[in-house]
Formats: sequence, structure tokens, C-alpha cells
Amino acid sequence: MGSPEGDRPARAPESLCATRLPSVVVALRTRHPEVDVDLYAAGTGECVEGLRSGRLDLALLLGEEEALPFPDVVAETVAREELALVCAAGHPLAGREHAPTWARLARETFFLLEEGCPYSDALERRLLAVSDTRPRLTRFGGVDAARSCVAAGLGLTLLPLTSVEEHVRQGVLARVPAPDLRDVPVRLARHRRRWTSPAAEALAEEMTRQWAGGGMPGAAHRATR
Repeated sequence: MGSPEGDRPARAPESLCATRLPSVVVALRTRHPEVDVDLYAAGTGECVEGLRSGRLDLALLLGEEEALPFPDVVAETVAREELALVCAAGHPLAGREHAPTWARLARETFFLLEEGCPYSDALERRLLAVSDTRPRLTRFGGVDAARSCVAAGLGLTLLPLTSVEEHVRQGVLARVPAPDLRDVPVRLARHRRRWTSPAAEALAEEMTRQWAGGGMPGAAHRATR
């Protein structure tokens, strides 16, 4: 987002960028045509550091409702993102009625998002906690790479449902019932003591308005007046 002090963008996880914020941008341009918005993706660590340093006005964080490591960065939950464990339609776990055990899942190959992605990190910890097994884990920087490997029948991935539901409808991917799989909070973060530009506030208000009504978010962005 911009301010009289210069350009300070806002960012969010890559998995949200393609699916959630485009509708917010469309609505924002209708209500506030003077505000321009660009979309950027960033991990949690980069988002928090950007807020601390003053390079960012706002950030969307995808992860558990825990205290942030820096007291000057505060966040409020504005929505929840449903996660989906998926495999290729021809995978042995496809079409199961009951969730496989963690011991069964730990024998599989997983394609996860890069370290710092809260739900990917949490899944890795659960898999590695299973004794006498060693899951094969590959990390990617983007949703497309992980999803493509899984669609090719190479293993499983855990992604926001919005990132895979079209592929599931087309029969390319299949959902796997997952043990203890919870929705992930989407949190709007900002610096507690810094001024927020009117453009950033307009964007924050539009996100909150849409998601409070049952919509959901997703992206990284910059708004300027």
C-alpha cells in the first residue's frame, strides 16, 4: 500500500493469492476507483519482517492463532481456510471412506510448500513423529509445482481447498480423509504503532467486509492512492 512517506505494499501467502484476493480487488476498484492494487506473494516470515521494518502496511498470515514473535506486530482473525489432503485419482488412498492412520500416511511421499508455511510445517512434524518410518518429503515454493507432482501420481499434498477443488471436480485429484485436519485461520496483521495509509485501510475494510459475509481471502498486494 502507498502512503505520503512512500510505497509500502501488503503481502500474503502464495496459496491465497490466486484464489481469494482477486474478488477483493474487483470490489475495491468499484468502491474506491482511486486505489490501485498489485498482488504479491510472501511467506509468513517475510510478511512479519516487512511489518516490523515499515516496508509493509498490512499482511495476511495463514496459520494458527498464536502470539507473533514481535509484540509490535498484531493480527486479527478475519476468516478461516479449509485444507484438503489430496492425491491423484488413481492413487491407492483415493476414494477411501475412512481416514488412514498417521502410520499409514508416514509411508507416503509428500510434496509440501516451502518451510515457513504453517500447515505444511505442522504436517511434517506429525509425519516425522511416527516411529519406525521415514516419509519422503519434498518442499516447493509454489502451489502449482506441488499440485502438479501429485496430479502425476507421485504422492500427496496438503493445500487450501480453494487451490485444488477445481482439480477434484475434474477428477484429476481426489481428496483423502485426513486425521485431525483443522481449518487454518487467516489473519490480517499490521504494526501496532505505525500509521496506516487510507488506501491500506480501504483494502483492509474490503477484505473484512467480504470475509465476514462468508467469503474468503487470498493474496499479496499493494494499494496506492
